[in-house]
Amino acid sequence: MNGIKKIFWETIKILESNKILEHVVLIGSWAEYIYEKSGCLKNFEANLKTRDIDFLIRNINKPREGINIVDILEKEGFETSIDYMSGIYKFYRGKDLELEFLVREIGRGQSEPYEVPSFGIKAEGLRNTDILIDNIDVIEVMDIKIIVPNPQAYLLQKIIINNQRKSKAEKDYLGIENLLENIKSSDLEFQKLKDLFNVLTKKQKKIISKFLNGNLLELF
Repeated sequence: MNGIKKIFWETIKILESNKILEHVVLIGSWAEYIYEKSGCLKNFEANLKTRDIDFLIRNINKPREGINIVDILEKEGFETSIDYMSGIYKFYRGKDLELEFLVREIGRGQSEPYEVPSFGIKAEGLRNTDILIDNIDVIEVMDIKIIVPNPQAYLLQKIIINNQRKSKAEKDYLGIENLLENIKSSDLEFQKLKDLFNVLTKKQKKIISKFLNGNLLELF
């Protein structure tokens, strides 16, 4: 994975230098990599097995002046792919990396992708992402500030969406088990998990309890 990690950091530097990084939250397994790299969780080792880098756009209308993200990335060697059916944009660095920008689903959602005027693209909307955007940490790694969900929010959201992940559910389970064990080993981080769980909706708590019971795991 050393090669893909190098490309990851090159991508992060491109986004940072073009003032894009401050408007997005790094989600997915690469957030786990940042937890490990920064040492924010003691002795945590990420289960990094993906070449896909996903960013969640914090606000589709910011920055108001707009950023032509297609031009920026293409000048840096990325290829742009636009799905001919949905119009969703993805970016590729050869066969080594897939970069996608996502947005949170609003209200009841919509069948069409979301227009992102601030970036000049269309993006897929995802449900159950409010917890990620509302509970963020700004972590400095290699002199770059990266926004990620705090580990507790990341963990609970992974559990909530696990049954929707189909082929990726098993991989996600391993990440959930690994992160849960690490958080529970620290009194401080464990208390943060309890506090966040307590403010979830009844529906979210029910989904989490069902997952834990079905996988013989305990949250508390």
